[in-house]
Amino acid sequence: MIYEFETEEHARALAALTVYAVYKSRDIGRFKVSTKMWEQITGFVKLSAKKSENLAEFIEHFRKRMKCEAIQAKYCDVGQGDLVLLDNTTKKSDDPGARRFLTSELEQADQQEIIGTMINETAFIIMLVRERLEAEKAIKEKNNA
Repeated sequence: MIYEFETEEHARALAALTVYAVYKSRDIGRFKVSTKMWEQITGFVKLSAKKSENLAEFIEHFRKRMKCEAIQAKYCDVGQGDLVLLDNTTKKSDDPGARRFLTSELEQADQQEIIGTMINETAFIIMLVRERLEAEKAIKEKNNA
């Protein structure tokens, strides 16, 4: 599991976290939950990835389609303390109390690999995001019970 997504593939986890962060940050008044929502999001991911040369461009294209004015930092959190390196090993952070966000991971990643993953494995990326959302929903319901 990487970044709370059920995958051992770093590119898939980063792709899923990027989609998740924008999805959770969207303006729910402008982009509402509907029966066709996930079909739309799948198309938005694929189209945005095809139009992008790097992850910064992808985020801009996808964010606009998702009616997301600003990405909320709390949805970009990649953990505390341990740093996941590109070879999937971990090391302790110099400041274990510091929260880390998606920016350094995206900068260090093979951006073309992640863009390719978004284009070629779109449905799987969406499945990872939905699986995490369902897990979060179950935890929230359990805590409210």
